[in-house]
Amino acid sequence: MAFVDFPDCKMGTHNCARAEYCHETPGSFECLCPAGMIGNATNEGGGCQPKQQADEFTKIVIGEHIIMTIRVLFFFLFNKTLNFHLSLF
Repeated sequence: MAFVDFPDCKMGTHNCARAEYCHETPGSFECLCPAGMIGNATNEGGGCQPKQQADEFTKIVIGEHIIMTIRVLFFFLFNKTLNFHLSLF
């Protein structure tokens, strides 16, 4: 018995959100988002959306939060160590 591979993308029997998202594979197909977009590229999954680039403000806020967290951790670690050493005298 011979295996017949139907061209789902060409026949329109796929569930990709757009025809250009459909790519033939041996015995099936897959839906892929193009470069610069994210998602699962299917009708059921919402298709593809543009990737959101983090703006400079977001990068600064996240960076400052990380720095403040590290400072607080060092402050508490140093104070506990300092208090321990002072209690020895």
